[in-house]
Amino acid sequence: CAIVSSDGTLYVCDRSNNRIQVFDLDAANGEACENPGAESGLCGFITEIYIAPQSAAGTAVDATLSSDDQQSCLYVGDLANGVFYIIDRENYSELDRIGRRGRHAGEFHWLHALDTDSEGNVYTGEVDSGPRIQKFTRYGERGCSGAGFDDIGAYARNR
Repeated sequence: CAIVSSDGTLYVCDRSNNRIQVFDLDAANGEACENPGAESGLCGFITEIYIAPQSAAGTAVDATLSSDDQQSCLYVGDLANGVFYIIDRENYSELDRIGRRGRHAGEFHWLHALDTDSEGNVYTGEVDSGPRIQKFTRYGERGCSGAGFDDIGAYARNR
């Protein structure tokens, strides 16, 4: 997965390493550049967002952006844990998560695709022996804000 926001930020899924890498396309300027140490600001690299790093490899499978003008939410599908996260794009914190492993409504068996529509609804797609699409209807404002949790996908939370 690779998506570009309206402000020129590139989000790239790295499922094997349980992360999303974030780049500024304007700063990268299309020239060859090396940044093996993942230094922020070099070669357009901004940061990496770890998605449930305590999990076995295979979390950050797909991502999409919210439909508000600022595209303030980043939705990330977690293949290994059967959820998708709502992440505030301003501070990269987890605001909420939806789902769990299973085959009933609201649960996921190999969550593999995410997308949004103009009304802020989220669509998920699953693969393997129970392929289906689910729609999660958005109520209220389409944007994201809040302090959230820095440890995206942590097992226990006091919510």
